[in-house]
Amino acid sequence: MTALPLGMGVATLMREPSARQRRRLLDHAYELGYRHFDVAPVYGLGAGETELGKFVAGHSDVVVTTKVGLAPGRGARLVSHVQGPLRAALRTFPALRAVAKNRSSAAATSVEVTADAMMSSVQQSLERLRVDAIDRLLLHEVPATDLSEAALRAAENLVERGAVRRFGVSGPPEVIRASDVDNHDLVTVVQTSDSLAPSTYFSRRDVAWVHYGVLSMNLHRLAPVLDDRPRQESLEQLLDRPLRSLEHLAGALVLLSAAARPGATVLVGTTSEAHLATAAQAVEGALPEAEAVARARRILTDGR
Repeated sequence: MTALPLGMGVATLMREPSARQRRRLLDHAYELGYRHFDVAPVYGLGAGETELGKFVAGHSDVVVTTKVGLAPGRGARLVSHVQGPLRAALRTFPALRAVAKNRSSAAATSVEVTADAMMSSVQQSLERLRVDAIDRLLLHEVPATDLSEAALRAAENLVERGAVRRFGVSGPPEVIRASDVDNHDLVTVVQTSDSLAPSTYFSRRDVAWVHYGVLSMNLHRLAPVLDDRPRQESLEQLLDRPLRSLEHLAGALVLLSAAARPGATVLVGTTSEAHLATAAQAVEGALPEAEAVARARRILTDGR
């Protein structure tokens, strides 16, 4: 199975109440060719890393990203003790899921990323993930410029001794811009949202890109293109694929995000096996040329 330029986001996965179904989704993603899995201590009220660790134990060819900078808040820690009954209630009363989603999104708290905090967080993540090294450790919505010299040295030490393979930053565009990546050689991974708008954050070419939010930010916002025949036909010609439904549009968005930068990975957050498959089908085979990608993204965002 050829690895696809796709990653699975554990934040969304943990909204699925059934542990059996969560494992089934992870297995299905792997079977489709997903090899990148994104997690953080805060996901799943703190249980996301533990759950992913059980899966990773049987797969040596995956890339695992975790983070430091956000932690479960006090409310999340209290709820974590009753997650079993809570998930059972969500299965029984599906209408509660929207409420739980809103509550969980506000359950994180920022922590100062000191040298000690970073070392402690990494050690806990290693234990929960059941791995000897973290493939990618990212600052979680914390600009690299916020780190003290001691914290930067701690990150360098983690990389030098092999506990962390690559270090980087995850967050919205303003966090990436504030990170001054051109002057932080330690940062070799950047994970940020993809609104399809043109963006230039730094000039370095040796940085691995990961995009998130391409569907949640754009799918319904851009759905009117399906009723705009000239734009629809232009996109179909550029991408050499039909664009007649929301499913087609979702696939096109994933494709355009994956092809936007060389070697980019697109995170897919879903609890649907069908949605995982739609994204996988979209990026099978050769990606479009850069000129076609840029023009298609302009047509979607600017109408031209």
